[in-house]
Amino acid sequence: MNCTLLSNGWIVSDEERKESVPFFGERESENTARVTLPSFDRGYVELNGLSSQSDVYIGGEYSGTLFGGGLIACPPGSGRTELKISSRSAFALSSAKLYSAKGDLFITPRGVSVVTDRIAPEGAYLTATASLLNLGERVKASVTVLIYSGNRRVAKRIKNIVAFPGLRSVSVPIRVNSFIEYNFAETKRYRVEIILSALGKAVDAAQETFGISDRKSVQSLGKMLGACVSSNPIPLMSGEALAKRLLSGLIGTGVNAVRCTFIPSEDFLSAADELGLRVIVDIFSSWTHPGKDNSYLSFASSHGTRIDYAVRYLRNHPSVVMYCVGDGLEESYGRSGSGYLEDVLAEIKELDPVKPVTCVIKELVPTAGEIPEKEGNAPLSEAKLLAASRQNHLVEKLTREFRSKLDVSGFALPGGWEIAETDGAAKVALEVPGELYADAVTGMMKRDDIVGVFASDAIGPEGNLDYTCLPTGTGEYRKILSGSDDPVILTSRDKNAETAEMKPDWNYAPGETIKVRVLGSGEVAALYLNGRIVGRKITGRINRYYADFEVPYEAGTLTAVNILQGSEVGSGSIFSVGGARQIKLLTGSKTFKSEGRTADYFIDVWVLDANGNPCLDDEPGEMHVEVVGDGELVCSLSKNEIFSDKYSVKAYDGHALLAVRCKSPGSATVRVFAGGLLSGKIVLRVKE
Repeated sequence: MNCTLLSNGWIVSDEERKESVPFFGERESENTARVTLPSFDRGYVELNGLSSQSDVYIGGEYSGTLFGGGLIACPPGSGRTELKISSRSAFALSSAKLYSAKGDLFITPRGVSVVTDRIAPEGAYLTATASLLNLGERVKASVTVLIYSGNRRVAKRIKNIVAFPGLRSVSVPIRVNSFIEYNFAETKRYRVEIILSALGKAVDAAQETFGISDRKSVQSLGKMLGACVSSNPIPLMSGEALAKRLLSGLIGTGVNAVRCTFIPSEDFLSAADELGLRVIVDIFSSWTHPGKDNSYLSFASSHGTRIDYAVRYLRNHPSVVMYCVGDGLEESYGRSGSGYLEDVLAEIKELDPVKPVTCVIKELVPTAGEIPEKEGNAPLSEAKLLAASRQNHLVEKLTREFRSKLDVSGFALPGGWEIAETDGAAKVALEVPGELYADAVTGMMKRDDIVGVFASDAIGPEGNLDYTCLPTGTGEYRKILSGSDDPVILTSRDKNAETAEMKPDWNYAPGETIKVRVLGSGEVAALYLNGRIVGRKITGRINRYYADFEVPYEAGTLTAVNILQGSEVGSGSIFSVGGARQIKLLTGSKTFKSEGRTADYFIDVWVLDANGNPCLDDEPGEMHVEVVGDGELVCSLSKNEIFSDKYSVKAYDGHALLAVRCKSPGSATVRVFAGGLLSGKIVLRVKE
């Protein structure tokens, strides 16, 4: 089917700003958006990344309700008509596409998949599958499968079929003789193109990218050190630039996996494929009843549609390693939960038999009649009720029965310790609060049955990254826990400050006594001030891989050395800098090839001293932003603040971030200035 991009992102409103970014569509009201569809004979609308449950109207007629994403069939012969999305609350949308066909026989949207059956010395044995829909009469047809490495064809196979009326799947085995396996360190991807022919001519074609990977077990994924991504850290922005900034930042903090509590965008998944991150995706987080959490669809009536779309959308991405089907569900493993789970797993495995499925399991609360609810005439306390439930054999049986159906048992800490300690089946800690993360990594990751540990928050003060996607103190600590040899030095005037509240700054008043925390993966940390030894302290697992010192401030250089088995294995330094003298603007590529898309740029604003060093402490007050030309300033923010006046910003720890969107080919000049400082300027260019 032909694919037309309708929008690569609406953000209709939020609670504070009440504004939208219409790329190709319009906002009718705070919770409604619309776009005109081009002419077509048969079509499907795909909406991806819907942040809230929304009703969809095509040509003024109600066509369905979606959450997260989905495909909706358009009335046949619609011609030019209108798509309208309406929600009970503010919503975001990653993308909208129209798949259209002219004939009666075509490949359905998201209907192509490739599975690696086995890898042998003579090549990789694959199975390519296409979902075909015939709305006409029976016809002789053929399916041609082409595999490409870049622009070079590496395999071809043709299969003749009879296309009967209705929906059917056609599987074609094919071998690639020479290939590179996708293994996260090597992220080679291939492209499959499937051509559908009938009566001697091609009637439709579809293609997908995929990786060749023979994963026989969950353990073959390696240990996953991850974090949960639950929201967009930079408001009103989406797309490739944001995905790469976010995921590259997480990798810089030692992360090799992320858990998405939403259906991620194509840009997000493509960036994860390229960077070699493992991704767990929540197909849904709750099995809701109507009226709960702003939902008016029951889980029983909607889960099949959501699974069908999510798995078809996700299955070809080699970065997606596991599906999650719930987050501590109260309905999950109750008296009917086990039966629901059988349906959910069957629907997923029919579409993707390879990837494992997990679910966050919490303690099952017994119902009335399963244990006594009173002790004498008084109701049981919550503690006694929970203790009784743990001793109740029916509760234990139901929990065990539910867990046994999953490929991987998911659990949250601290409430999931009992689940984590039970048997040798594969498990993953999907939700670990910051204060327990170090223990989870250093302890449970040494067990063969634990395949991954995911911190609760990837973004924010307690997360790996701040809102500009730069590492926090917590992120630096988690990098050390991942095994980085180079120590990190953090400081604070506050003697009670914890890692998340400290920063790599060595600019204080003479004579002040400063708390210095050295994060190190070795056994001992040695600290030096201007070449003189301050002290040595044990780090290692016994001290959770950090050591604290109290150091009288003296301008100069503070250096930490990481010592393991008597040898120096890494070092790191921070040093005093001069006062703020200049503003420097930095971005990635200053030239963007649009190819019909909008160009999103992130510009890092750094406040530097005369020698070009970031000023973490001596910062200017208000800085002013000016954008001239074919661009607009979408938002401006710092590590912990989104500025209401986006043209007036303040640096924190010497840094601020600007998000600039160029809507058409041309150029835009961005300038940032403040009193007493050399201003910063950068020119952005967009080409067709």
